[in-house]
Formats: sequence, C-alpha cells, structure tokens
Amino acid sequence: MSKVEFFLNEIKAGAIAGWHKYGILPSVTAAQAALESAWGTSQLSLAPNHNLFGIKGSYQGQSVQFPTWEVINGQNVTVNATFRKYPSWSVSVEDHGSFFHENSRYSGIIGLTDFVAQARGIKAAGYATDPLYADKLIATIEANGLTSWDRLALSGQAETIEEKQTSYTVQLGDNLSLIAKKFQTTTEELVRINHISNPNLIYPGQVLQLNSTINKTYTVQSGDALSLIAIKLGISMEHLIQKNNIANPDLIYAGQVLHYD
Repeated sequence: MSKVEFFLNEIKAGAIAGWHKYGILPSVTAAQAALESAWGTSQLSLAPNHNLFGIKGSYQGQSVQFPTWEVINGQNVTVNATFRKYPSWSVSVEDHGSFFHENSRYSGIIGLTDFVAQARGIKAAGYATDPLYADKLIATIEANGLTSWDRLALSGQAETIEEKQTSYTVQLGDNLSLIAKKFQTTTEELVRINHISNPNLIYPGQVLQLNSTINKTYTVQSGDALSLIAIKLGISMEHLIQKNNIANPDLIYAGQVLHYD
C-alpha cells in the first residue's frame, strides 16, 4: 500500500462525517489534509502533534511552535508560528470542520456541493497565502478520485460505511506473531511488506501495513511537469525518476505512462 492509500484510508471516515456535521466536502477536507501535511509525513502532522491542516492557535490549551513558509508581497518567507496540537488525526479532522464554523469569513463556503467552488472559496477567504492553493487542492482531488467521497456523502450513505483495515498501530505488549494471528496473516508477510530487518524489534506507535503495495500508473497530460505530477500523487519526484528510469526530469511527454507505488 502506498503512503497515499494509507493516508486516505485513515482520514476517510472523519472527512465524510465532516460533511454531515459541518458542510465541508470530504474531497476538500482530504485534499487540504494531503497538501498541508505532505500526506501525513510532515513533522507537524506526526505524533505528538497530529495537526493535519496547519491550523494555527491552540486546541484545548495545547500548541506547538513550528517554522512555516508564507507568501508575503509575492515573496516566499519563513516565519515562526504557533499551531494547534491534537491527540490524534481524527480529532484534527473533526476540528478542521469546526474551524470553518468558528470563523465567520468562511460562512459563504459552508454547504457548497461543488468542490471547485468550495476550494476557491476557501482560498479567497484567506485560508492560505499560496496563490496556487486552490488549484493545488483541485488537482489533488481530481488526481485521486476524491469526488467519489463527495458522492457518497451527498447520498446520505456515508455513516454506514465499513472499511477493511489496511494498517495497524503497534500497541504496548504487541509482537509480530500476535499481530499476524489477529489479522489472519503470517509473520513473514508482515516482515516482507514492512521491510522489517529484525522481527523481534517493533515499538509502540509503529504503523504496520497489512496488505502488499499495489503498483499504479499515471498517464502524463498536456502541460504536466514531473514536479506537479509528484504533488498530485503524493510522492517524491525522485521516486518517479527512479521508478521510471527517467534520464531527463524536464523531458516527459503527453501520453507517457509513469509507474509509481
């Protein structure tokens, strides 16, 4: 399973619930989380901070200081800011919807059913200083088929969804043998999937994948650049270069099929 699949599986239920409670489309929630947290890999998004959206301030008195970049007068600058600190990703997703309701400047985007309009409205209301923020949200939604989440939420069926578990967070007292038995797999398979060098050495909080990674492809479109494709897919440009044996990163063509994990 790729980091994109893992990340989306982790936040899907909360994103869909956010539509019913706060009127924020799940596709927009997911795209914002992906961009702001680099698909759940940024230091701010990881334990013990769990802030997926770069929301500033404090949450129930908890906060953390981090440097961040802003676009001010057309220039990229780095500033130190105070960000909300959450106990988990699910709480971060919940607070994301609450944030829009707490701030009256976002009142015009609540309940919009067009993800393009909601994405552009969020940018126009001042959520981010990046002039391309809305375009990046829209590209992320389209590249990852996130409008299917919107259709599900708008159909009213979202709250009955049950998904097969695809990852497991190691708990105190766990070992690979017990985890393998719990999920009807083998220790050897868990070792292979997660590239574990020492089967006797796992630690609480470690996230184990339960299914093998599926190879995917992306067909280059007119106007694409490798860096933009990497952002859309939530992977590094270096991964695309290595996976596809690309000699010149500036030379790709429409119709070219790129492989990625």
